[in-house]
Amino acid sequence: MAAAKEKVQMAVLASYGTDGTINKDTLINNLKKVEGIEEFDENISQETFDKDGLTVIVDGYEITISQNGTVTVNGDSNVGTKNPSTSKSELEEAIQSGKVLNANNPTIITDKYGNKIKVPEGFKIASDSATDVTGGIVIEDATNGVTKGSQFVWIPVGTIYTNNNQSISETIELDRYFYNRTNKEIVSVGDRAVIDGKAYYEELAESSYGNSVAINIEHFKESVNENKGYYIGRYTAKTNQERKNATTDEELGQISVEEGNYEYNYVTQPQAAKLSQSMYKSVTFESDLMNSYAADTASVFWIIFGGEETDFLQNPKCNIYDFNVCSEWTTETCYRYLPNVNCVLRDTIGVYDRSLGRYGWSQDTCSDKYYFRPLLYFK
Repeated sequence: MAAAKEKVQMAVLASYGTDGTINKDTLINNLKKVEGIEEFDENISQETFDKDGLTVIVDGYEITISQNGTVTVNGDSNVGTKNPSTSKSELEEAIQSGKVLNANNPTIITDKYGNKIKVPEGFKIASDSATDVTGGIVIEDATNGVTKGSQFVWIPVGTIYTNNNQSISETIELDRYFYNRTNKEIVSVGDRAVIDGKAYYEELAESSYGNSVAINIEHFKESVNENKGYYIGRYTAKTNQERKNATTDEELGQISVEEGNYEYNYVTQPQAAKLSQSMYKSVTFESDLMNSYAADTASVFWIIFGGEETDFLQNPKCNIYDFNVCSEWTTETCYRYLPNVNCVLRDTIGVYDRSLGRYGWSQDTCSDKYYFRPLLYFK
């Protein structure tokens, strides 16, 4: 073991640049010359090396080199441990295969950090998906139905690991939130109504106000906490025919969630809910219109992992397009404001005491600038 570690240390010492830091490319070249070294990730990115270091196997010993030059032998056995830097995660293998994971049942796979992702039947991992949950895992409908090609992004809930040995993590709980831009504070709202002036905004299980509510908001919350996540549309809902005016319910067409098609606009909030809730009919998962818990929790994910949190117009973030940028219908209810103003549109993340910018409108309101985004969760 000592000899193997010494070989690696010699390669590391010969890899320092004039600025006193390790030159990754020089290190790679020097490691190739080490006697007894096995295959390792020669194409490791600078970002990954800086974050997780590089793991190699020499004389059967697994050895990790950190960005600052520390050389650590992982354990004291030389039984031929598998090199984690060269073995692909289940997620990476799924991306590479481009195939449906399971045509009949949901599948659970892990990313390179050990985070679990539950994938519905009939879906594959998109070719341009991130390789860990923090970048946005994209699933794609690979059935032969009318929804084929639709894409959704996994919103993880609970503990989210961000490095190989799971020593670094973030925690995101399913909740309703508001965000204070001034001090960048994320605060839980919980089940209570969010009050903005005279308007009250609340996620009701039942509504007598004329708006459409979620199919079963309590079951949604239970499912998300049990399965450690849910999906939201990568894009807002689309249609293959341009919409130029409002239509009756009978004239509504099929929605998809894919790049390139026309925006599904000129819909009222009840119509957006109807279209979202009827998008899929599966025995294992449900489709619905975005609710306030889903929107707020996805926003927290988007803020934490999407880069500079004040750059709200960056598009996409975490593989989600137009999120918090355009106005989207939700199942939240507005009340105590004006008569018949009970449907809620949301857009950019707002100021203190708002989870997102919230606006109450009537159940008959529709526009070419108002959109909607479906979500998926497991039954």
